Amino acid sequence: MSPTERRLCQSGLLLFFLGLPLGFVIHSLPDPRVALSAHLNAVQSGTALMVLGLLWSRIRLSAPLATAAAIALPLSFWGLELRILASAFAPAPHSLLMRSATLLGAISALAMVLAVGLLVFGFRSSTSDRVESSPRKPVGALVGGAVNGPPNT
Repeated sequence: MSPTERRLCQSGLLLFFLGLPLGFVIHSLPDPRVALSAHLNAVQSGTALMVLGLLWSRIRLSAPLATAAAIALPLSFWGLELRILASAFAPAPHSLLMRSATLLGAISALAMVLAVGLLVFGFRSSTSDRVESSPRKPVGALVGGAVNGPPNT
């Protein structure tokens, strides 16, 4: 496992384990609906980061783009989680905390869209780079051995 793969998996595991205890305190927070969103986002984003860490070796991107995606993914997932957590804890919607959290959430969402777009491009190019090692056989050759009809008996 490469350092990038390990870092993505560790970040995802931490985010996942942050989301688990949030599920127990949902009803004790000022806004339980937003707290539920924070809980679900942490668990789902953590799982997504771990899966991306495990699939990282299959992504075909240039070194600078891979580095940018590897940095942007965890930062954007954590930034989005922090924004939702701030909403769950903030008493007033027009406070300085909420304004700065909204800015953080917007930047995180933009970074996430760009990073996921890079990954889609990287996965797409990795599937088109494959070369088949054996020629394709006709479908009939795989089913019963007859290509043009039943064997002559």
